[in-house]
Amino acid sequence: GWDRETFMPKGAAAGRAEQLATLSAVMHRMATDPAVPDMIAAAANQNDLDAWQKRNVALIKESYDKQSVVPEALVTRLSRAESASLDKWEEAKAANDWRIWLPAFEEIVAVTRET
Repeated sequence: GWDRETFMPKGAAAGRAEQLATLSAVMHRMATDPAVPDMIAAAANQNDLDAWQKRNVALIKESYDKQSVVPEALVTRLSRAESASLDKWEEAKAANDWRIWLPAFEEIVAVTRET
């Protein structure tokens, strides 16, 4: 996202939004792979874990549990909404009119409520 905000040329936002949506979907697929619960269980069952490592395993399981109930389509929809929101925010800021940004913000709120 950094290059999107610093170096991306005008007119490239839609393409970058699709790239980010695709990357979000790939990351979601990897994070929610059906093999992940077995890996988490194997890590949790190690006898030599210290408290910090046990907590990390618990946090990874918590993250998996949260991500696994969110459909990939919703993940990509949120990514697209966030990209659109950034573009509209920049436009609204330049025009000093927040109403330009409001529909994009409403979409983020709607998608977030679905998650």
